[in-house]
Amino acid sequence: MAVAYLVFAVLFFMRVSITHSIVAEKEYCPKGYVHYPFEHVCWRFSTSKKTWFNARKDCEASHEHLAVLNTVGLINFFKTYRAINKEWSTKGNVWIGGRKLGYNWRWVGPIGEHILFGDWMHGEPNARSTSSTHCLSTEGWPYLTWLDSPCDYVQHYVCERVANYYF
Repeated sequence: MAVAYLVFAVLFFMRVSITHSIVAEKEYCPKGYVHYPFEHVCWRFSTSKKTWFNARKDCEASHEHLAVLNTVGLINFFKTYRAINKEWSTKGNVWIGGRKLGYNWRWVGPIGEHILFGDWMHGEPNARSTSSTHCLSTEGWPYLTWLDSPCDYVQHYVCERVANYYF
């Protein structure tokens, strides 16, 4: 009887552990977000359009920030996901978390670092002044490259948060 109980307990524990692992693997991000596992981030595509500053406020209200694409992996995954996902590919230009501050482009938010490389469209960035009205967006389909735009344009945006377990 003790052996049967022990076998039952081991099998039950294994089932719970496997089920828990499968569920956890699928739920690193809240529902409706996209998970990029190599950088452990989640992205949420907005359903509304806002200026860059209002988009930033909306992200921050959810304890997020505008998306930061500061590695080749993030840039490629973002472009690929936008290209294959109809909902994301048809939205036109999209705000991400870069902004021109003085003469330099920087990621605004928790990173705050200079934008050292990117996926700029040919001829971009073309904002030559030191005006603070230049913000970073990605073009819509089929290019999906970066361009600088006046921050008061109204367009969709992508918020980012750190991936975590969401049960």
